[in-house]
Formats: sequence, C-alpha cells, structure tokens
Amino acid sequence: MLFKKDIKIANELISQGYVAKYDHHIHTTYSDGSFTLIKIIELARNSRLKRIVITDHNNILACSKELLSIPKKDLGTMKVFVGSEIACKVLDQATGMYIPIELLYYGPHPEKVQSFIDEYDHSMVPQDEQLEFLIGQCEKHHLKHSENLHVPDGMFATKYLCMDLVKYPENKAFFDSTHPIVFTSPKLFFKKFCTHPCSDFYIDTTKKLPTVAEVASKAIEIGGVTILAHPCLYIYNKKEDVLSFLNFLLKTTKTHGIEVFHSSHTFEQRNYLYNFAKSNKLLIGAGTDFHSGPDTVIGFGRTDQILSLPDDHDFDWIEEIYTS
Repeated sequence: MLFKKDIKIANELISQGYVAKYDHHIHTTYSDGSFTLIKIIELARNSRLKRIVITDHNNILACSKELLSIPKKDLGTMKVFVGSEIACKVLDQATGMYIPIELLYYGPHPEKVQSFIDEYDHSMVPQDEQLEFLIGQCEKHHLKHSENLHVPDGMFATKYLCMDLVKYPENKAFFDSTHPIVFTSPKLFFKKFCTHPCSDFYIDTTKKLPTVAEVASKAIEIGGVTILAHPCLYIYNKKEDVLSFLNFLLKTTKTHGIEVFHSSHTFEQRNYLYNFAKSNKLLIGAGTDFHSGPDTVIGFGRTDQILSLPDDHDFDWIEEIYTS
C-alpha cells in the first residue's frame, strides 16, 4: 500500500542520518490530500516528527473539530495544530491584473477563520470546460496529446492534461523553453501556465477571491498570522522577480512571513529566501506541502530534495501562536 511505502521511505531516510522534526504544511482528505487526519498523524509519528500543522485548502474547521476528538495517546509526544492554506489574489505589477496566490494561516479561532473563508466563492471553472480550453491552446502550440481525454473525478484538468502531455517526448522542448520544472511536476502546470495573464493558457480564477491584504488583515484581527506559501511556485521565476514580488507584497499587506523551506524549492531558492526573511525580520515557514507521497515524504520533502532545516529557533513562533 502507498501508506506503507511512505513509512518505508521515511525509515530509510532516518537510517541514512536525515532528521526531520517539523512539517507545517500538510493536506488531508478535508481538501485534496489522500490521507485522513488519523493516517497523517500515524505517518508523522512513524517519521518521528515532533510537530505538524494541517493546512487544508480553504478549510480549517472540520479538521479542527476532528482533532479535538482524537485521544491524546494517539498523538504520543507529537504536537498537532491546524491552520489553512487560503486562496487569494494579488495585483501583478507588470500586467496590472490579479493573479492567484495562497497564504498559510496559523492561529486560533477556526470558526472565525472558516466563516471568513466561506464569504468567498473558491469554486473553479468546471474541469471539463477547462480541459476543452486547454486542449485548444495545446493545438495552437502544436503539443501532442491523447484523443478523447476526460477529467477523472477528483482530479484537476490542468494536472490531468499535463500528465498526458509529458508522455510524449516531442513536447519536452516546449517545457524546456518555458518552465522545465513542470515536465517532471505536472501539478505545477496550473501555477506556471494557467495563472499568468500573459500566457495563452491563462484561466482567470481570481474574480471571486479575497485580496491578499484582506486575508492578512483578517488573520491579525482573529489573533493569527499569515505567511506566503511557496513563493517560487507562482508566475515569477528569476530570483530578482521573486524578491521584487515579495517586497511589494510585504509593503502593501500585513503578511508576516514567507514559506522558505518547501519541497519544490531548490537549495538555491531556499538560501536566498532564508537570507531575505532574516534581513527583513520575517517569520520563516517550513513544510513539505504533503498530499499523498511517496514522491514527497512527510517531514522530509521530495526524496531527491531533502527538506533540510536550519536551527530550531527559526520555528518557535509556530508554537507560540497556538499556545499563547
């Protein structure tokens, strides 16, 4: 079973001397994760983690309620908290158009957070409708794809189509010239192609979303904090563009920090994000963005890109938010 494979990989990493203590970005079946909260807790304990935070997409209350019902003996010495990854939008300075991004909320009062989230419509353009549009754009770019594609239940059209596109070696040159990371990570097709206003694959998903400023301000009002999730997974690729975007975000909103350590960030990206966060006295986030595995192992990140973390004190703020 997939779950047993994850445990095996985690144990192999531990036996090789890798140590993971925390994972502050995890998804369960309450959003688009493959495992229930109970399974996540079991997996995290087997990975010998000391603390985890569940951050389901636009959902915090259901998981918070379930956590309260779980006997403390099932948690062991591991601490489990619940936050949320909230979809929102921010103005892209180059195009003057909104692009979707995500803030990680950490803090108390899940009822108030869920009430705020529910004020907005986070539903997507129907998946089959997205697929039809995207296939048309693929043909415009002479990308080979299978015939009679139909989005399976529970899957995003963007990832489904990209998984098909990468089957054909002749498409690799297109990705190499645009966003090479997408060829090996089809789930990033949406973030790298479909959210860019200048892309032929652009799909506007921002109309009914809150602004990043609204989410950040609401978090403070409630007593929590927000940090920008995975800064290098949006439309900005070059270091200078990412840092320019972060400067704009931090000057115009009340966002407290950035997720420096993420399973898709390269070591180079982690290094400059860490230095940026330190120099600007920002909260530093770290998480695998775990959904299903085994490509990403809870607490460790991608097996080819271990989620190595700096000193523990960089993450003391997480516990303070939930226990103060």
